[in-house]
Amino acid sequence: MPSMSGYRPVRSAPPDGENDGIHEELEMEEKPGDNEEDTKPSDRLLGGKDEEEWQEIPLSNLKLSRRSSWIVFFLGILVLILCGGLVILFRMYIRNRAVDMVPHTFRRPETDYILTPDWDFNAPPQRREYNWVLQEIEVNPDGVYRPMLTINGIFPGEMIRCNEGDTIVVNVENRMVNATAIHFHGMFQNGTNHMDGVPGVTQCPIAPGGSFRYEFTVTGQSGTYFYHAHQATQALDGLVGPLVIHARDELETQPIPYASDRVVLVQDWYHDLSAGLLREKLSPGYEGAPVPDGALINGLNRVDCSLHPTRRCDSSATEFASLDLSPNENHRLRLINVGAFAWFQVTVDEHTSLPIVEIDGTAISPAPEPSILIAPGQRYSVVLSTTQPDRYAFWFRARMMKHCFGENVIPEEGFQEVKAMIRYTSSLAFDPSHELVVSHSSPQVVDIILQNFDEGNHPFHLHGHTLFILGAGHGYFPGYESIGFQPEGKGLLEGENRTVVENPLRRDVATVEGFGWSLVRFVADNPGVWLFHCHLAWHAESGMAMQFVGRTDLLAGWTVPEGNKRLCEVGEGEMRKGATPGDEIWYEDAE
Repeated sequence: MPSMSGYRPVRSAPPDGENDGIHEELEMEEKPGDNEEDTKPSDRLLGGKDEEEWQEIPLSNLKLSRRSSWIVFFLGILVLILCGGLVILFRMYIRNRAVDMVPHTFRRPETDYILTPDWDFNAPPQRREYNWVLQEIEVNPDGVYRPMLTINGIFPGEMIRCNEGDTIVVNVENRMVNATAIHFHGMFQNGTNHMDGVPGVTQCPIAPGGSFRYEFTVTGQSGTYFYHAHQATQALDGLVGPLVIHARDELETQPIPYASDRVVLVQDWYHDLSAGLLREKLSPGYEGAPVPDGALINGLNRVDCSLHPTRRCDSSATEFASLDLSPNENHRLRLINVGAFAWFQVTVDEHTSLPIVEIDGTAISPAPEPSILIAPGQRYSVVLSTTQPDRYAFWFRARMMKHCFGENVIPEEGFQEVKAMIRYTSSLAFDPSHELVVSHSSPQVVDIILQNFDEGNHPFHLHGHTLFILGAGHGYFPGYESIGFQPEGKGLLEGENRTVVENPLRRDVATVEGFGWSLVRFVADNPGVWLFHCHLAWHAESGMAMQFVGRTDLLAGWTVPEGNKRLCEVGEGEMRKGATPGDEIWYEDAE
């Protein structure tokens, strides 16, 4: 197995304290003479018995004495200024050196995301337990320092790995200043709806200083998933990580055998805390969404600090992600977009065929593509063949698609692409004005038409279920006239329909294109309350979400687990910490 070079941990230096003021009191000291009169030059000037003696002192000597005193005085001031400057420079040097002297332990080694080949796929079902401490640190994944939320002080989060049939146990201790909750994206949670991790829907959030145990059994699914915080936009600040579930017969059923298996996280990245960006996004008159400052692969990238003169930046210890792959073999890459807003187009230089073998946990027949377009929340597994004979190093490119970004707010050129090196080696809660609830007392097949009147694409995610993509197209969906839609709106009449009913794709994040429509289907056989929302974080927190209530006949017999009850016993103020702000912060007088 290839080994990765270690990293030195980095910590932010403590903020400067107040500079010690350096004061020097200058006193005019009178030295005692033989008698009191000798100590009073003014008396001499008025005349006295020693007037003649006094007048014999040359005037030039008096001027020289006064000039020397002023010179000494100014030299003293200059020395004090120089000393003060040296003290300030020394403190700045120590502060900057502190960053270099502290090891960079917050960066997760990329070897942590390599799935070791000695895994026992046929092990009896067992408990896979993880202990997480959520805490805040100030670090620089790409060079720019910013506050972050981390799991056990490391970013990104650790990989959860299990077999189908195993029980996942995650003990969460919240040492952050805000409340939180963790959602395991794509998990069916059949019978454990209360472990879905959505504040205000399936649980009360974990208050600061509180703890909670997530426990659920994985049944009926395998593949590539991930987890993330679901309190407001905390996932943007670092609370993300991969989750891989192995099928019992995974190795035998792979359409393309592979020699290695690894996870690759891609994400957009902001240099400011998401809480402040969200407040700005929700403020009256704000249009669009905050534009990312950059991007990361497996939590890594390197920026040019000269492009960020107003920020604290040190990219000397940052690196591009690196994927070391043995030559002349196949390698599985599990691509996960854990970002908030941007689609990524993934390519590998001089590799024009990237066969897709899995989409959102669904295994598919290999579909070769030259590039992979991944929306937030989506996952793709591709098999990369390292068969290029003339080179040993290639760029793995993840380019952010800018079509969804607002105009005139794009940062400097080059920010939208993040690269990794591939080397061949020799070894929530909402306050809606209208609630739309779909509830069934028995299993039903539900079809949903998503009509997009917006120019941007929207990736929709339904918790606890798999969506069947039955059709999609541009413009109005077929039959819109029958329900009274008016034939007006930019681009909506340029119809282009694509309907698939024989072998529809199954996934848990379905994209509806700008000014287009999608027809999705799911089987409402999973009891519980399930969130359905746009997986663009800024849209979801702006209200693009609803809930489905399934199997109310079974829900009637449920009781709330004691652990969930305890979460709700703290005050509302504690639970609201870090939540999406309500309109009252802008309209205090609104009734």
